[in-house]
Amino acid sequence: MDSPESPRHVSRSFNNSENDAELVLQSSDNVYFYVHKWPLAKSSAVFKDMLSIGDRYPHSAGETEDEQGLPIVEMTETSATLKALLRFIYPCPNPTISRFEHLSSITDAAFKYDIATVLKAVRMLLQESQFMDSQPLRVYAIAKRYDFRDVEKAAIRQCYGINPASDPSLLSFPEMEYLSARDLHRLLIYRRARANDAIDIVRSIEVSRIQRCQRCQTYGCIWWPYFVRLVSEQLRERPISRTLSRALNSVISYISNNPNSPTCPNFRNDILRNDKLITNLQTLIDALPWEYEYPYDNSNGLCHSTLEEGEGGVEQILTTITAMFS
Repeated sequence: MDSPESPRHVSRSFNNSENDAELVLQSSDNVYFYVHKWPLAKSSAVFKDMLSIGDRYPHSAGETEDEQGLPIVEMTETSATLKALLRFIYPCPNPTISRFEHLSSITDAAFKYDIATVLKAVRMLLQESQFMDSQPLRVYAIAKRYDFRDVEKAAIRQCYGINPASDPSLLSFPEMEYLSARDLHRLLIYRRARANDAIDIVRSIEVSRIQRCQRCQTYGCIWWPYFVRLVSEQLRERPISRTLSRALNSVISYISNNPNSPTCPNFRNDILRNDKLITNLQTLIDALPWEYEYPYDNSNGLCHSTLEEGEGGVEQILTTITAMFS
């Protein structure tokens, strides 16, 4: 939020320093932004219509003005959101967005006022790693609400690394109001289908395809059975290729630190000798689809009726998902 420079809380960035402003935008937290009509009208058809009404009826009843006689337009957005919008609109460097809440509010405002340049910018920002990697479900929710199909597809991929059914805190953010139980259940169906395919790939490897250990003369040495069991469990939670590397590290740690497990002094070298096999498995998993057929899209039965938009909040969503997924 801008720091106040006077009792009127004038924005430092839009303070009418050139004395050529044509109106004032007043944020919900009472910060004044002195702006010009042409960039607003050029960037947004909504702003253009609003300004044209003001031009036709310059002395509307109840209209407020600042001390210079400029009309004041009260906005519902905060000063932080308005400042970001205006910096996108004006010919100046784009704002730096570091918080998801800020990006979410800017997206809402850009859609509300139909500002194409800002919508394009936020679509790109939503796909940056600082937001997509840490909050994929929130990105997915925004993409679903505003029909950002490219963002939705990217978010679906990242959502394979989370599980809202086992971690309800993922559903605690305000953007979750944009999702129905059907949207969330669709993600779980996709994840389960991809997990089954990924596990089948790992389990389909014949032991004879694994390098024979040079010490114990066993295919897969002692580590392969542990790896298959552990990676199958982990792929059910995260059906992505990176899971294989994580599972392999866990197997190495388990064998090294568990004195009761069968051992072979050469198992680490044997894992390295089979590195190409692990890489090939990861490549096969990467090639799996990210979206699958959703069995309830054309259903008229119970599943359809219990997955309508806007039902019941987080608890109802979780109950529905759990029931349908069991």
